[in-house]
Amino acid sequence: MNLSWCYLSAATPAFDVGRLDELYRSAREFNAARQISGVLLYGHGRFCQMIEGPEAGMREVIARVHDSALHADLLTLHQEPVAVPAFASWSLGTASDWRGQRTSSAGSTLDTLTPAQQAACRVLQHFIDWEDAGATQDFTPIRY
Repeated sequence: MNLSWCYLSAATPAFDVGRLDELYRSAREFNAARQISGVLLYGHGRFCQMIEGPEAGMREVIARVHDSALHADLLTLHQEPVAVPAFASWSLGTASDWRGQRTSSAGSTLDTLTPAQQAACRVLQHFIDWEDAGATQDFTPIRY
């Protein structure tokens, strides 16, 4: 069984957007060694990531993400066991990959995904839409 995890976070001053390609390269290598697939989006000082893979590898990746000084205010949108990964063919897709696909998910149809995976794919799409529109996203938790 695979584990799926999607989160949002805010970049810290330690993050240098000029080194984004280096971050992608490093994460792809780390993920590939653990059979992790997914997508990592960055825009306007925010990260949005959905990753999936074998539970043992996912636990390593989740710990690495939580320990990273490159971002803060991590908000988990979903974390659940899944049978079908949404991004099986991407060791770590980017916004460019997503735009190139222009599908609800890479390599899967939405009807094969869990409701939480479907919702996460919609969040990823909205994240890209906001970035394309030049809008900043405010994911500050709303308290009622």
